[in-house]
Amino acid sequence: MEPVVKTSQSLWFVLDSCPEVPYPAARFGAQWNGWATPVVTASTLATLLLRVISDPDGSYRAFAIDPLGRCSLLDSEGRIDIMTPDADGLYDLGGLGWTLRDLSEL
Repeated sequence: MEPVVKTSQSLWFVLDSCPEVPYPAARFGAQWNGWATPVVTASTLATLLLRVISDPDGSYRAFAIDPLGRCSLLDSEGRIDIMTPDADGLYDLGGLGWTLRDLSEL
């Protein structure tokens, strides 16, 4: 069976740890362990990461997006994760393993 992929201009998601701040999604992929897997623009990614790195107890400390759109994420243990945009310039947050919720399902 093919996974259900939702697409719309009005999709929103939240971090499970910060449900009061919604972020727009370009689309959602198939759920991961019951959690939403939003695909976002570079602008939404940057806004979300600014919030994430501002949490002193969070997993990430810094990020940078290079001219090719690759996003480097520095975690609290000094490791660097790289996210690359797809052909449409969008970033799939599903690979981060974060607990994200689709607002339409709350």
